[in-house]
Amino acid sequence: MCSVARIVLAHETFLPAADAALQAAKGTWVYEAARAGRLSKLGVTDQDYVEWMRGLLSYLKSRLGLSRPLRVLDLGCGTGELTVLMRRLGADAMGADVHDEHLELARMLARDNGLPEGMFVRSSPRTLPFPDAHFDVVHLHVVVEHLSDSVLRSLLPEIRRVCAGLVHVVVPNRLQWTDDHTGLPLLPLLPRRVATWWLDRKGVRYPLSADGTWDVYYRSFRTLRKIFDTGGFLTERVPDAYVFPNPSDPAQLPLHRYTEIGTTPLKRIGWAVLGWSIRLLSVGTPDWGLLPYLNLVLVPAEGSGPSRTT
Repeated sequence: MCSVARIVLAHETFLPAADAALQAAKGTWVYEAARAGRLSKLGVTDQDYVEWMRGLLSYLKSRLGLSRPLRVLDLGCGTGELTVLMRRLGADAMGADVHDEHLELARMLARDNGLPEGMFVRSSPRTLPFPDAHFDVVHLHVVVEHLSDSVLRSLLPEIRRVCAGLVHVVVPNRLQWTDDHTGLPLLPLLPRRVATWWLDRKGVRYPLSADGTWDVYYRSFRTLRKIFDTGGFLTERVPDAYVFPNPSDPAQLPLHRYTEIGTTPLKRIGWAVLGWSIRLLSVGTPDWGLLPYLNLVLVPAEGSGPSRTT
């Protein structure tokens, strides 16, 4: 039996520069989380991202019935680790982002790995600098939650224009206990105005946004499905084998199952009440639409009409 090759992205100049860019956040939750995620994407600390992306690309390629390499747009690529990883795994991937400082680091990572800097391009929040039907897959990994409703709605027609195949989305659900951008509890469940007011009161600055503000818009599965429907997409699930985080990961434990980790009878009762409330308010939502991280495939619809969920 042959073993799958371990992949570690070259990062000689990239990692010190990326760490330096995070120095303002050192000592905070977001610094540790961002650096740990970066090391995992590079394949340094583990192969979780590598193995997930390997399987995901294979699934998308098979679903589209392609024998050639996938043409992928990594939209909102950030500092480019996943885009470069896709290249290492055989995809013809490009990255686009609106932040020049992120793109500078992404191009540095490309150089470290012997790839052309031109694989990373600057886009605007509402338009994409690519020809029609240029990509087989548009990939948005924890990007959608950083787009306001107006920006997301205006961007969807552009995504549909440049995408000849499928759109793959990983996005945090609002039905989770802890904000994965600050590490603070409750924020995903609160109305955004209340959440931002609370953050202002606590004096929390989010160093990964352009101006230090918390630029996160949590949405439920039902809300996202309606937005994608309006944008001309049918919303489908990603098979469990290609979900990130892995369904067995504690990070993917839905709130209505928190009774399993309740440490006291009172806490278990509290989680049960919350779980019943979520079930009541989420009638019509499939179980996988209640996961903390939604893994979605968007299929361009022919004409207009209601979304289907499979």
